[in-house]
Amino acid sequence: MFMTPKVIYGGNWRVVFVHHLREGIFMRILWLCNAPLPAVAKRFGDTGSTASWLTGISNELRKEKECELCIVFPQSTLREDVRIRKDGIYYIGLYKERIDTAEYSHKFEEKLKRCLDEWKADVIHIFGTEYIHSLEMVNASGREAKTVISIQGLISLCAMYYNGGISNADRVRPVWHKNAFSSLALEQKEFARRGKSEIQAVKGVQHIIGRTDWDYACVKRINPNCTYHKCNETMREAFYHEKWDVKNVRRHSIFISQGSYPIKGLHYMIRALTIIKKKYQDCTVTVAGSNEFINGKDKTPYGRYIERLIARYHLEDNIRFLGYHSEKNMVSRLLESHVHVLCSNIENSPNSVGEAMLVGTPTVAGLVGGIAALMEHGTEGFLYQHNAPYMLAYYVQRIFENDELAMNISKAGRKKAEALYNPVNNREVLIKIYQEIMNEATGKDRRQK
Repeated sequence: MFMTPKVIYGGNWRVVFVHHLREGIFMRILWLCNAPLPAVAKRFGDTGSTASWLTGISNELRKEKECELCIVFPQSTLREDVRIRKDGIYYIGLYKERIDTAEYSHKFEEKLKRCLDEWKADVIHIFGTEYIHSLEMVNASGREAKTVISIQGLISLCAMYYNGGISNADRVRPVWHKNAFSSLALEQKEFARRGKSEIQAVKGVQHIIGRTDWDYACVKRINPNCTYHKCNETMREAFYHEKWDVKNVRRHSIFISQGSYPIKGLHYMIRALTIIKKKYQDCTVTVAGSNEFINGKDKTPYGRYIERLIARYHLEDNIRFLGYHSEKNMVSRLLESHVHVLCSNIENSPNSVGEAMLVGTPTVAGLVGGIAALMEHGTEGFLYQHNAPYMLAYYVQRIFENDELAMNISKAGRKKAEALYNPVNNREVLIKIYQEIMNEATGKDRRQK
């Protein structure tokens, strides 16, 4: 029997937690995420796209009657802490003036401590290490055995590859952005700075959840003594219910899920497009995700760079930046696209590839990070040397010119994805990991007493 919060609703979904006894709850989980999930995102003026990939597994955990979930996240929109209960999940949006800073906040650490005292979590699950609040939570928890970090990307590694494929002259070119001069080189330094807190966070926990050889190798370099648990991710529900067919696509169309900063490698795609266009002049590239970097008034250094490349190669009519997509619109975009491309400098196991494979859109991906764990080259998709745009162009054209090959890759890729991203299996694995962490933490507490 545990002390469990009861929710009293107020105006604008504001709630207050009042403790009461409730029977049957054997596991209380607290998540720390980088942003609000779509279910409550509008309350914070957010699209929910940043954390939308967590919707799948959070919905699965809701099905566990003996498991209770609280999702905590920093937010800078409302100058107060906000508590919400919706669809059986508790949400706490903690106000933080700056989220993307590398500066440690003891004040935010204290807020997290109060959340932990209030919630009495059996397991504290931190999603990602890209931001300083992950380290703040590790410290707030007292570096307890019941704290686990899920590896998303690793910003300390991303910093090393941030500007791959971009000349030194373009890296240091100054751009006026956000009322100050910036450059790609300065952005890379900021990534490296944030990576220092990531390393501290990974060193500060006993348990790590990952899913690829790449993230295993990386975290074991940082924290050789950590306990590594493997658990695949669960995608958003809509991607499980649609099937791509080459008969229904816009011929010679390429889809990229995001390209707003150098790591995503859009500059490689542009160079590949110059080759593809020689044979397929009607080829189009559609880029989803944030488009403010290039369409807004205050373009980023990378936006300016991409703008110059497009102009240099006269590709203005071949590339479209369409901004963030809803879950439904993303599925529609994949269904109509001839090829999905991932051209990043570094990745772990990107959800964009998982979503494309679930739908069945043939994928061409750079062989970086953990990508090799997601598909078999030549049967489930194509892998290429990430900094060789001519190889990217080659594999895209192979799909363009052979519908039978495209359909075979689609079917094989979807079969692989259905196994990797099986919601029931992944929920069961995650619950087992939570139970192992709980048992170990409980045993450690008893030994200390």
